[in-house]
Amino acid sequence: KLIALGARRCSLTVVTGPVGAGKTMALALWAAAESSPVAWMCLDEYDNRPGTFWSYAIAALRRSGVAVPDALSATTRGRAAEHLLLPRLASVLAAQNPPVALVVDDFHLLTEPRVLNGLDFLLRNAGAGLRLVLSSRTDPPFLFHRYRLAGKLAEVRAGDLAFTIAEAGQLLAQHGCKLPAGSLECLTRRMEGWAAGLRLAA
Repeated sequence: KLIALGARRCSLTVVTGPVGAGKTMALALWAAAESSPVAWMCLDEYDNRPGTFWSYAIAALRRSGVAVPDALSATTRGRAAEHLLLPRLASVLAAQNPPVALVVDDFHLLTEPRVLNGLDFLLRNAGAGLRLVLSSRTDPPFLFHRYRLAGKLAEVRAGDLAFTIAEAGQLLAQHGCKLPAGSLECLTRRMEGWAAGLRLAA
């Protein structure tokens, strides 16, 4: 629910939490129920190369139904690629209706300043046509204060992703486990609602 509200109201939504907090699962459930287009990128350390990153971004946008011109694909290579690609891509996205949500999973792996600055440029210039949704183990190195002060940042933290006692009971039941109420409450509190820990306990 928080992700859906954030993506609807804000240009930037950030979902942060430790390994096993359920970030990707929460995003996948939201994306499956979303009526507007959702483009999905899952990063690894090799995606820090600008040409690679923007090629994958364009492919993800196309898969979601965004009509990205073929000519843009040719501008993802070379040192000056961003100067040609980003304004054109921003223009395409600015005309997107309904807006597309670009999900970037494992965003903490992205450290290349050129790519980070390019994403910031795209977000600032694509207007209402783009919603950027980041999943990360740590706060992304974006200029958070600017988006927060402008009311354009939605934040979903580990505490928001934590399982309630009732949800923990449902998870355990799916694994064939049923605990007395006191034990279930104790386990949930000890795990602090951590999804992976509850799964391991089950």
